Amino acid sequence: NGDIEALAAPEVKIEKHLGTGVLVYDNKKFAVGLRWLVAEEEGDIELALKRAKGFHADFYCMRQNVAIQHAFAFLSMGHRVGLPVLASVAADLLVGEWHGIFVADNGWWYVAVHADNIAPDGDRFFTSEEEAYNHFVTRMEGHRWPRSYAPERWNIQETSGEIPLSKIIGEA
Repeated sequence: NGDIEALAAPEVKIEKHLGTGVLVYDNKKFAVGLRWLVAEEEGDIELALKRAKGFHADFYCMRQNVAIQHAFAFLSMGHRVGLPVLASVAADLLVGEWHGIFVADNGWWYVAVHADNIAPDGDRFFTSEEEAYNHFVTRMEGHRWPRSYAPERWNIQETSGEIPLSKIIGEA
């Protein structure tokens, strides 16, 4: 369903600390920084739970629109039950093979998608613009991307331009 779901039923105490897994844009919070794996069957909860235990994850979600994937979330990163998972929205909106950096109110969010699947480490959040820039450039040099999106002020000629986060969040 695209929102984080608890692995078990106990109440989760919400901390004030957002962690590196919560993107804030226009006073709305979104889960980012999840670990992604491809799934063979839609709705395979048993496999999702098994994988979540292997990752020592606190939560999981399932992406079932354009591609079928499991993602794993962690309390230590600020993830909470019910937070919308932004990578699934971006990957469903911008189909194909691409990567990009999106500017949030509290940092820079990197997404990498191969053949409509979010890369296992392709959902990263940075609080440092320099770290975000360096990560983006390194990933750009390591793969031939058909489309790349980056902030215009970075002045990277090989990109397809900038996509405002508001466009993606408008679809969330």
